[in-house]
Formats: sequence, structure tokens, C-alpha cells
Amino acid sequence: MLDLEPPDHTRIRRLVSKAFTPRTVERLKPYVRGLAEQLASALVAAARRPAEGRRRALRWR
Repeated sequence: MLDLEPPDHTRIRRLVSKAFTPRTVERLKPYVRGLAEQLASALVAAARRPAEGRRRALRWR
């Protein structure tokens, strides 16, 4: 979306902006904060493991 030019950008932005109203974003904060904490904790824990353990822990798939 970031590299689209009008009118495509405008059309997509209108669709996306409906999903991200201030109220919706406020309701998502606890979920996003919790997810960020989980990911940060996993990253810190993985950094403390030997290299092979880090590779396994940091796989996204």
C-alpha cells in the first residue's frame, strides 16, 4: 500500500482506514502489547541459548 499511487492508494486507504478507527486501535492495544511482550521474552530467552537453540527458537514457521 505504501508504494501505490493514486487512485489505487486512495481506494485501498479508504478500505483499510475503516478497520483502524481510533476506537478499534484502542481496543487492540492490550492484544498488541501482550503479543509484543511474548515476542520480546522469546527473543531474550533465545539469546541466552546456544546457537542451535537460538536458530530453532527464532524460526517463524
